[in-house]
Amino acid sequence: MSNNELESQPDQVEPEPDDQPGLFRRVLRKLLNAFWVLVIVAAILFAWPSTWGGPVTITKVQGHSMEPTLYTGDVAIALRHYSGNYDVGNIIVYRVQQGDIEGMVIHRITERLENGNYITQGDNKKSPDPWEIPPDWIFGKVAITIPGVAGWLTLIKSPIFIAMIAGAIVIWVLWPRRSELEEESEDESIPAGRSLT
Repeated sequence: MSNNELESQPDQVEPEPDDQPGLFRRVLRKLLNAFWVLVIVAAILFAWPSTWGGPVTITKVQGHSMEPTLYTGDVAIALRHYSGNYDVGNIIVYRVQQGDIEGMVIHRITERLENGNYITQGDNKKSPDPWEIPPDWIFGKVAITIPGVAGWLTLIKSPIFIAMIAGAIVIWVLWPRRSELEEESEDESIPAGRSLT
């Protein structure tokens, strides 16, 4: 066949390939991204500090009253029981508001009184605390203790730190991957078999 014969033949257009697999992958990727955003939002809501109405209190241990269970420099993470019911033997975090004395305390419940208040005592103390703890003083029951990391506590509790971590995760989840960019450029390219003129 000569070049003249090739030029005189009409352009044969190849059928466009079925785009369903690419579309499915893009939709699946978007659904996975949405799922991860929901997981991140749920994690942030779960870890929302109790000072802002959330269920979690992160407290650094100071003093010797809870040794050998807790030591100075440990971190205690307490979860709020919204029912306000705690059991004897639970270690709780609460705020003392008794006259001139005010502050956070981590002690073990030794007794529940008829009026619904609690009596606590440090594991290293010989006598109970001199006050009754009403349920509204209690931030929560200690669920997790992390030895010796109190130095990092100030950073972790910072709203700016929480926002930065959440933002970084959201950006990582939503940032287009190289394969997504390549697929988009393929969708915009000229299909095979078609000429530019």
